This record gives sequence, structure tokens and C-alpha cells, in this order.
Amino acid sequence: MQRIFLGARGAQASQLPRRLTHTPWPTTRVRRGAYALLAPGGYHRGVAHPRDPDERRVDPGPAEAGAARPRPEWRIRTTWAERLLLGGVLIGGSSRRMARPKHLLELDGKLLLDRAVEALAPVVAEVVLLGAGELPASQAGRVQLPDPPGCTGPLAGLLAGLRWAPEACWVVAACDLPLVEPEAVRWLVGQRRPGRWAVLPSTGKGVEPLLALYEPQALGELEALAAAGVLAPRRLAELDNVATPEPPPELRRCWFNANTPEDLVGLGGRGA
Repeated sequence: MQRIFLGARGAQASQLPRRLTHTPWPTTRVRRGAYALLAPGGYHRGVAHPRDPDERRVDPGPAEAGAARPRPEWRIRTTWAERLLLGGVLIGGSSRRMARPKHLLELDGKLLLDRAVEALAPVVAEVVLLGAGELPASQAGRVQLPDPPGCTGPLAGLLAGLRWAPEACWVVAACDLPLVEPEAVRWLVGQRRPGRWAVLPSTGKGVEPLLALYEPQALGELEALAAAGVLAPRRLAELDNVATPEPPPELRRCWFNANTPEDLVGLGGRGA
């Protein structure tokens, strides 16, 4: 397990896993011996609670045994707040009703995939494409993760992302959200709390797992769903540690998903 600790000089780029060396990492200073910082490779010091990595005991090093110890809630908040924030767009669907891949459909001259990426990009450190869909020229060179074997549907894309960067916080969006905008993503990120494993917004149609936020703790629960053959990530909403807040009225349209060509025709002129 790789171990990273921000001391006097911070984490060096060479210490990060190769797959994330191009990704900005938080540079917030932390007191030596006081906090463990989440990183893709693991923790420098700290003992993870078996159910919630937000709660961990941090022991000072030998030379720092006399240093002041922070209050427990400070440790929880620092670890939670400094997670890398990543975005993922799901592009692996078959789109039988659309007769072509959804992410390559257009609204007002712009690809649905580009709309989703542009909504996430101002808020997260990096946007990753989840699934094996064909990439348009506008997204050439972007990181793309294939679905893991033995799993299908949106759950496969979620697992691909969270397995790739399991210590990051993920905002994941479907590619068929033609009205999604950055404000909805900012609202989602604003719903984060220490000890909260995921945020699945609740709309008039039920909980929405495909414009939602997933903390590292959600990975184990998603793995359990896949192992049980339950491919519906909305089942996470049954957990006490998963929040299902209602979006503000002015943002609810961002969760509208286009399932048929008629859905897009009716939206003409409403896209950003």
C-alpha cells in the first residue's frame, strides 16, 4: 500500500499512482503528526473504522509525541474535506430506444456527452468517461474506463470509477441529462457531510442515482449489490448513511433524462 503524508514540503507528484499523476491534488497544509490525508494509495497514519473511513485514529510519530492532539471531530472533518473530487460520465448504455448511443445525440447543436462534461468540469478536478462508448473528437484524449467484467448497466460504470480511484469523492452523471448544468453539481457537492456515504437526490420520480455523489464508503455497498446480482444503484438509498435531499425547484430540470427522440425534440431551444 502506497503511503502519502503532507508534511513540511507536501506530497510529491512522483508519489502519486501513475494513473493520477496528471490530476491536481489538494495542497492544504496540515499539522505534522495530527492528520491523515486521504490519497489514492492509502493513508500515512490512521486506523480505519471497518465501516466508515471518515472515522480514524491518528497516532503521532516518534518525534512528534508531544505535539498537541486535535479534537476528534477536527480529524473527521479534515479527512473528509480534503478528498480529491472527481467527475464521471456514464457512456456505456445500449440506447435501444434512441437507435444510436445517447452520448452522441445532440441538443441545439451540442452533444449530450459534451453537455455533461461541461457541467462537471468547473466543479471537479477531472472528468472521466465511464464505459466503452465511442468517443467523439471533442473528448479525444480524456480518460475512459471500461466496465468491469461480470457487471452491466450503470452499476458497472460506478464500480469502474470508484475502483479506479477508491479514495476520491465522485460526482457521477448519466450522459442522457440534456439540461444538466454546473449549479446542480455544486448543489450536490454542497450536500456532503462527514459520515455521509452518498447523496442520491430525490425528485418526483424517486431517488436519482445517476446525477449523484458517491464517497469512498459507497464502494463496498456497490460491490455488495453487484455480488448479489442487484444492478440498481438506487438501492443505496435504503442505507442510513445515504442522504436523499430534494433539489431546489430551479434545479430540478437538471435531473430530466431523455429516453426517446421525442424527449429531445420537445427540449429544442431549452439547452444551455
